[in-house]
Amino acid sequence: MGSMFNTALWGGGVPAGTVTVSGRSLGTDALRLLGVLRPGSFPAPDSLNDCLRWSNELIDSWATERLMVKVIARSLIAMDGSISYNALPHRIEGAGYTSSGGATEYPLRVYTQEEWRAAAQKILVGEPSGVYPDYIVPELALYPWPQPATGDLAIYQWSPLEALGDLDAVYVLPAGYALALRFCLAVQIAPAFRIIMKIAGVDLDDIKTQAREYKGRIKSLNSTPPPMVFDNPFTGSGRYDILSGRQL
Repeated sequence: MGSMFNTALWGGGVPAGTVTVSGRSLGTDALRLLGVLRPGSFPAPDSLNDCLRWSNELIDSWATERLMVKVIARSLIAMDGSISYNALPHRIEGAGYTSSGGATEYPLRVYTQEEWRAAAQKILVGEPSGVYPDYIVPELALYPWPQPATGDLAIYQWSPLEALGDLDAVYVLPAGYALALRFCLAVQIAPAFRIIMKIAGVDLDDIKTQAREYKGRIKSLNSTPPPMVFDNPFTGSGRYDILSGRQL
């Protein structure tokens, strides 16, 4: 199993501030939180498979939340004059362009659907001022505008947690994610397993409170205050966007 969250566990130690988990351990711990399992007992295979599926649905849901995304990853796409380029289907926060052989990356505007619709001439050759991301599945289509024949397109994408491949593959999670996954999974699966809870007195409201707290800690860690900027009303800087009529 080659998929992992940020760092491979196999053949190495665990970085400081990270915890290893598997689909099996997440499912077992969540069921124990709910009182479905007594201490020392283990879940049935069908229960674990259900937990694995719900874990991946939970991780998929977190991929839609900006503050649950740990990393904004930068990747480069070599441009060859094509109309569009493919990338991972994750949300783009920014883009840039480096001319062939150049050392300077110029920021590009990430066009909205309304702005892209307003561009009457979709095929235009030249140095790009922006890029339009078409969020289709399974690959994101990127349309630079205008379209350069050479150079590199830099994209800054959300890099969410990846899905668990199976029950026994071991993953390294960033700090704080293990507890949040365990408690949020318990909340998610509680309605389905309530009928077989064996231990009385389990406080589901307390589990929900802790799930919100652990998730809130991650959001707090991943949030950054906006930079303070000073706009000079007398001078302008940057590159001009002929599509939107704005300076970059």
